[in-house]
Amino acid sequence: MKLPAAENDTQNLKWPAGLQVLLKKTDISIVKVLVAVLAIGIVFLIWPRQSEQAAPQPAQLVDAPGSAVYDPVSVPGEEDTLERQLAVLLRSIAGAGNVAVDISISSQGEIRYGTNNRTERRTTQEQGQDGLSRVTEEEALSHELVMERDSKGQESPVIIGQMGPQISGAVVIADGANNHEVRLALAKATAALLNIPLYRVEVLARERGD
Repeated sequence: MKLPAAENDTQNLKWPAGLQVLLKKTDISIVKVLVAVLAIGIVFLIWPRQSEQAAPQPAQLVDAPGSAVYDPVSVPGEEDTLERQLAVLLRSIAGAGNVAVDISISSQGEIRYGTNNRTERRTTQEQGQDGLSRVTEEEALSHELVMERDSKGQESPVIIGQMGPQISGAVVIADGANNHEVRLALAKATAALLNIPLYRVEVLARERGD
């Protein structure tokens, strides 16, 4: 008994009418068509799926609450000016005589400027050839000084706070410091004017002949 050929069995399959007409006109075997379709399918499976790669999203700008920028301040001669002014005031105390003051500063002053903070976020999603999806997030924080314009049109940063130098102690030398009452009055006045504890003020009598 003779078995029909495999190719003839394949040709007996029910194909769409349009495809059957095409096969008859071109004389292409069904097996060749199947091989071609299978090859095309494999190509689509291994080809990088560019359509699934998401384009980088536009950067998102987020305005954060305002904060401050701290700027240390060191004014040349400020310490000397304060010492001279204090010496003038202490001389007005009865019995003080000539007075000299030396102030010890532990830290300089500080100015706080107002700022606007801005956070920039960028998210990128892409898919590699291994089929895994990767998400990359970037974040950048920037500070911008808040500016104000005066009547002349000149701009300057807005100051939201200012702190003077931190005074740690003072030494007072006076002609009348040999007197206990004068010495105590000089110490109390110095502590009050500099806003420091009394024990941080040392009052000494000036050596005679200076």
